[in-house]
Amino acid sequence: MGHYTRLTALALFLMCAGCIPYAVKPPRLPDDHVRIAVLTQFDSFTFSCDNRCKIVGGGRYFKSQPRDSVNVSVTGTDVRLRLARGVAQIQDSVVYFLPQNKSFMVGTRHYRGILIMRSVGAQRYLINVLPLEEYLKGVVPAELGSARRELFEAMKAQAVAARTYAHAHQGKNDWLGFDLYATVQDQVYGGINVENGLVNRAIKDTKDEILTYHGRPIEAKYHSTCGGRTANSYDIWSDTVIPYLKSIEDPYCSKSPHTAWQEEISFAKLMKNLGYDSLSNERIIKILLNRNPESGRVVEMTVVTDLREEKIPKWNIRKALVGEFGSTGMLKSTYLDMATVGGKIKISGRGYGHGVGMCQYGVMGMARQGYNYKRILRYYYPGTRLKKQRF
Repeated sequence: MGHYTRLTALALFLMCAGCIPYAVKPPRLPDDHVRIAVLTQFDSFTFSCDNRCKIVGGGRYFKSQPRDSVNVSVTGTDVRLRLARGVAQIQDSVVYFLPQNKSFMVGTRHYRGILIMRSVGAQRYLINVLPLEEYLKGVVPAELGSARRELFEAMKAQAVAARTYAHAHQGKNDWLGFDLYATVQDQVYGGINVENGLVNRAIKDTKDEILTYHGRPIEAKYHSTCGGRTANSYDIWSDTVIPYLKSIEDPYCSKSPHTAWQEEISFAKLMKNLGYDSLSNERIIKILLNRNPESGRVVEMTVVTDLREEKIPKWNIRKALVGEFGSTGMLKSTYLDMATVGGKIKISGRGYGHGVGMCQYGVMGMARQGYNYKRILRYYYPGTRLKKQRF
């Protein structure tokens, strides 16, 4: 090796001393861990560890130093790592980020466990892998939103419901390399940032407890506010009757800010939501609502215009009726009435969410009245049984 070549090699070594590649096999992940997609559809992200980290991919690994902020950019299966001491390249569809103390950050969000970046075709996913009980610490406070002592039994009920949901959906997205999304698509998961000591105790007190029906984990649906009565599962989704997800009266959620609400949508906006030209001269003549009288939910809506008759099925009603400023892209619920005034539809509604299963504001109301979590869960999921079962 010539003098100039040796100097160049030495300079590159010093520039990226923290990212020298080592031959290594991908780690074997524990079977009892849950896999959560915390980020989807990205081209780059920032990753850091409290302590040292290994980054594994392409049959090699690279070391990062404590609190070394690693910028990761991705193009197909080409992964570029920009560390404090230099730049490294990996070509692989799966890259592992392994913090020494099982704690890391993505941007400003702090997580337990490890991180995997997986490319599936043109899609990319950041997947947090961690024990189920640790995952719940970031779900229960994010979902329930309150951690006062008077609501301790509500926290326990939420912990059991969230744990059961994870059991029932294990492997749901296996082809993408994870189990659950970290959003309302499954359960909201906020990582360490949202953890609370009292909530952690509620999770510990119910460790491994899930709800079962005929020995299997149930579809533990839950929502914010039912508005006084929960919905049947078949009011919202398929026509299959699920015995433990039936409409029940709920007098406990009256303190919710979503118990009763008003909304307004113009005819033009409704037609636009349905995919028609909002600037046409088509006129809405009437809107017919078909509801289940047992639950009060609208299960079909028919829009009659001077040109057509459009039937909106139950799973599309909330999207069809979202107004000009709907922040979530959905109307709050299908527990509603409406009146047409001029060129507008005035909606009076109750509740927030699909309305099926456990009402979270109802759970908090029951806890305030002294009910324990077992009684709460029996109320919202009739006919189910509590059982201890490892993930």
